[in-house]
Order: sequence, then C-alpha cells, then structure tokens
Amino acid sequence: MEPEKYNSLSGLKKYFDFEGFLDNQEDIVRLMLEGEDLCVVMPTGAGKSLCYQLPLLMRPGYGLIVSPLISLMKNQVDALRQKGVQAEFVNSSVSPSEQQDILRRVAEGGVKLLYVAPERFHMQCFQNLLEQQPPSALIVDEAHCISQWGHDFRPSYLLLGDAIQRHGIPQVCAFTATATSIVREDIRKQLKRPGMNLHVAGFKRPNLSFSVMKCDKDVSKNAAIGKILMTSSPTIIYASTRKNVDNIAEAFGCLSYHAGMGDEERTTIQDKFMNDPSPVLVATNAFGMGIDRADVRRVIHYNMPGSLEAYYQEAGRAGRDGEPADCILLFSEADRYIQEFFIEMSNPSKELLQELYTALLKSAEASKSDILEQTLSNLLPLVPKAKSENHLSGAMRVLERHGYVERGYSGNNLGRLKFIGDLDSLAGSHQAQSTQRSRFISRAIRHFGGMAADGVSCSFDELSEIACLDHAQIQRVLRALAGDCLVWIPPFSGRTTKLVRRDKLELEIDFKVLEQKKNFEMSRMEEVITYARSSECRQNFIISYFGEDTENWKCENCDICGASDHTSLRVPDEIEVEIVKVILSAVEEFSGRFGRGKISQVLAGSRSAEIVSCGLHRKHCFGALKRVKQNNLMMFMKSLENSGCIGRKERGGYPCIEITPFGLEVMSGEKKVRLDFPEISYGASPKKNTNKQQFRRIGQWRF
Repeated sequence: MEPEKYNSLSGLKKYFDFEGFLDNQEDIVRLMLEGEDLCVVMPTGAGKSLCYQLPLLMRPGYGLIVSPLISLMKNQVDALRQKGVQAEFVNSSVSPSEQQDILRRVAEGGVKLLYVAPERFHMQCFQNLLEQQPPSALIVDEAHCISQWGHDFRPSYLLLGDAIQRHGIPQVCAFTATATSIVREDIRKQLKRPGMNLHVAGFKRPNLSFSVMKCDKDVSKNAAIGKILMTSSPTIIYASTRKNVDNIAEAFGCLSYHAGMGDEERTTIQDKFMNDPSPVLVATNAFGMGIDRADVRRVIHYNMPGSLEAYYQEAGRAGRDGEPADCILLFSEADRYIQEFFIEMSNPSKELLQELYTALLKSAEASKSDILEQTLSNLLPLVPKAKSENHLSGAMRVLERHGYVERGYSGNNLGRLKFIGDLDSLAGSHQAQSTQRSRFISRAIRHFGGMAADGVSCSFDELSEIACLDHAQIQRVLRALAGDCLVWIPPFSGRTTKLVRRDKLELEIDFKVLEQKKNFEMSRMEEVITYARSSECRQNFIISYFGEDTENWKCENCDICGASDHTSLRVPDEIEVEIVKVILSAVEEFSGRFGRGKISQVLAGSRSAEIVSCGLHRKHCFGALKRVKQNNLMMFMKSLENSGCIGRKERGGYPCIEITPFGLEVMSGEKKVRLDFPEISYGASPKKNTNKQQFRRIGQWRF
C-alpha cells in the first residue's frame, strides 16, 4: 500500500473532520495501520473507539467489531452514520430480513464497519459471511469480558478465539478500559494471539478527587449521603443490591435503576438522568455502559465494589468534562460479606457442579432429548446444594465454559403453528394484506404451503422475516388469531440447555483452576479493602494497579494528598511567580467561560476529547505550561482560589472561574500572593536561570 494511504492525519480529517489526535491515539492508529495485533487498555472517555475505527476506514475491506451491549452498538453506529460512514450493527433488535440485507451488503462491500454481539458467532448465516468474506480485522471491544479473571466475564466471548483461527482473520485487536496483567495475558490466550502488543495509558484523571469515608453502619452512610446531597449536582450513587437501591431511592426521593426493571422503565430513567439539570440517581452496576453524561459531579459508592477495575470504571463516570468532580467510597468492613456472597454465587463448588450435571442427565433421559426446556426455577428443586437461581446460573456458566452444555437463546426457540380450515379460501380472503393480521395469514400460507395445515415448527425470528413484522407485532397477531383461523403453541420462553457430552457421567474439570479463580476474585476484593485503608495517594494506588508507570506521580487532589497540612503560606520562587501570572492570564483570557479542569488541561497541552472538541487546542496559551503536570496546575489554581485571585462564576450550573480584582493586581506584579502547598519539582532544578527564562518565554503569549 502506498505511503500516503497511511497518512493518519489526512484520514482523521477526511472521515471525522478532526484536525488532530487526542492523547495516546496516534501511536495506536499507526500500529493498527501497520497490521499489528494490539491489546489496548485505556480508560473510558479517552477516545478508544477512534483508535480502531480510523484504521479500518483507511484500508480495503470491512472491519468487524464485537461489542457486548445493544445500546453501545447503536450509539457508535448512529455517530458514525452522521459522519457519512457506512456502519451497521446486527443484533436481536434488528429484524431477520434486515439482518440478511446487512450481511449481503457487507459481502458486497457496501459496509465498512459491522458491529455484532459475541452471540452472533453461534449463527450459521453469520459464519457463512466469515467463511466467504472474512474481515480485514476483528476488534474485540470490552475485551475483559473474554477472561474468567476479568470482572465481567461472559462465556459467549469464548467463541471468538476459535472463529479467528478458523476463518484466518489477519489482524485482531482487543480494547478495554479495565484489565490487570493477569487479565491481559488471558485476553491474548483466549483470542489465540499470544504476540499481541500491549498499550496501557491515560488512566490519570487529575480533575477527580477520590476519598474514602469510613461508615460502619447504613445509618451513617445515609447521614453522609444526606450531607453530600445538600449541594445540588448531577450525582450517581452505586449500591451492590437491588434492595439497597430501592431503600436509598425511597429515603432520598431520587431516581433508581437496576436490572429488575422493565426495558421501558429503564429507558425512561436514563432519559431523565440525561436531561434533568441536576439529577440524583441510585443504581446497581447495571447502569453506566453506553451512558455518557459529561458533567456528572459526584459518584458515590454506597457499598464496596468487588474489584478496583469495577470501581475505577464506575467512579470514572464523574467529571468527563474535565472539571473537578468527587468520587466517594462509603466504606464499611461489613460490605466485604456482600462481595464474598457474590463470589460464592459465581464460583460453585465441585459438589454443586456434579449435582447439577447429574440432574441435567436425568432430565435428558426422562425427556428422551438432549435439548432441555427447563428454567432455572424448575431446576432449583432438583439441585439441593444450589442456594438460589443465581447460584445455578453461575454453575451453568461453568459447565458451558468446559463444554458440557450449550445454552440456547430464546429467539431461536421453536413454536408450533397450524392453520385451521381451507388454506386456499383463507389465503384468498386475505390477499389484499390490508392489515397486519391479513399480511401474516397471506404470507405464512404462501411460505409454508400445504404444511401449514399439518403444523410447522418455527421461531419468532422466522415468522418475523416471513411477514415483515417485528416480534411484538407477531405476538399480537398470533394472540388475536389464536382459535379463530390458527393454533399457535408458543416456544419455550427461557434458554434451552443442550447436553453435549451425555456419555460422560462424571465431570472431568480441573477443579484446582476453579478454586484459583475463586481465590483470585477474593484477592481482587482484598485490593479494594487495601485501597480503602491505604495512606498513599488514591489515584497513584489505582493507576499503578492497572500497570501504568506512575513515576511517583501524585494527584494532589484526593483525601490523602490533601490531608497534609497546607495551611502554612510560603512565598513563591521566581519560576512559580511566572507560573501564577500565566495561569491568571489564561483565566482572564477565558472570561469566566470555563472551569479549573479545562484551563489546566489547556495550559498543560492536554489533547483530551473535551479540549479538542471545544477547539481549545488552537488557543495561544495551549501548552504554555506543558512542563508543569496538570495535577500541579490544578493545585496552583486551587491555591489561587483560596487566596482570592480567582473566583467562582456559575454558568447554568457549570463550575466556571474568573479572575478577581486582586488577581489582576497579582498578574500585573502590583501585588504578591502566597501559596498554600509545599514546593514541587518541575523536572530539572527550578532554581536554575535557564528554566526561569524558559517559563518567561513560554509566557510571552500574554506579557
């Protein structure tokens, strides 16, 4: 391929109309264009999606992106279509006829980016596409889901490694916001790409203030929340159980969200959260993925999460606009018992697994079928060692992972359809297809022919495709016509269980590995407790856990960094005087339009999404203080606010700052200001005249 086709900057302008990359993006794009397999670990909001979208658009063929959630796929595809990109998604929300049309257009070269759920690899028509027209690259989004060591393991992701090998997909890249070293190694192993290059970056969030509040009982947690909520700001409160969510929502009159709610109710809650000026929402971890509100000012964890991966992902939903935000963990030692219970449920014992498998074998023998239509609630009495349906569900996942069962999907289950009366006269009277009922009758009889009178087995997906009606319309039509002109025996509503190895009566599983997994999850929970008890910088603790080199970096913003007494004032040195003047000049320049977060990013030369989207990277002051870390600039600005050089200015509830009359005098040199934090290092000795001159030259944009 010619060198100009690898010009990623021109591609960035052509496809996304962006002038430059965000921090860390360009290196990843370059490596992808060079054909490298990559395992990329970058936090949410750092621009991971563009890192794979752009290279896929710049090369021949199509790219296949595996994504776990329908809402994520839709958001991505909608955004790409607005930019004129040929992007599609195929999942259960798309009718079978549309799915076929999309796959046909992919094969013909009419689609550049195709998003699918991992379950799609079960489907024969999709496997046919991969066989006949493999993608130029396969992207695994939320790649931690493929690892049993990850915090959100999904068995369906295990289909990917074999598919990659079987179809000879030339390039495979995995993207995730949360993966420790053991998870990263497992991602490589499961995808069968041991040589994947690793890229970990972007976890520092200087605008976030992390803190831990020791709260031994729920009453003290509620008191803490009540005090925090006295100030109105967009807030998310995470709780571990649905019961806790409901109790907190009732106590404080806030929005609530958990997986036990219906789809329509959850959509309504999401809309309220996105559109209300200062919503307070309490939720389980079911809330968050695909929800992108930039100005969340507080994320409170009512209960300790099960891992630092989960905690940083959830807490990181605060302050995505770059402005200061609080991440508060209400820590109780007793919360460990909730997490230990969850770990117990997802890591069943050898005895429970064997008991469940034996019950399945007996059910298959009684029904004379390898495919069982049994819900977990029906199975529960047959497995005495199972404490709940969730416990059984965890055991089913283990059996599936080790190849003893295959779980079906309700959309594929078959019902039984039989028309009553003379087919010819029935089809003739509905030939006009003027209603949904007429259309269904006419098209179903035409499709099935004489078999329609004897009875045929078919799925909702198949009927939807035949009649060109969605699932809800098909169900309404069948209910209306039942007993009139047809008989319909609906399919099993749950997930079927297919026994794959009925010849094996005893499980042949390495139970030591299962025990190791359970111990690993316990150790991850212990890491959260260690974090809560730690006396080191909160963010340094977390980003070191993810493998990013901290170089002794401190956030200077958490309850630990801020706990040391900075009340003693000191006279700034010559370099610090110049830094103060540049900061105040920038604050004056922006005239109360932005907050500390954005202005500190501009001065530090950060190409974050918020800075680039606002065009602030084109300002003269951009990068003027790039030798000073952003967290230290935030500390300067906080000190200047404390001393009265900077004041708060509300713009529609947004936390902006402006220069004060005293700040103008300090900027001009008429007055002096004292700083309330210890001396910091700027890389080289701050006392040398060369550094001082460099800062003065940098500041020439204003003085």
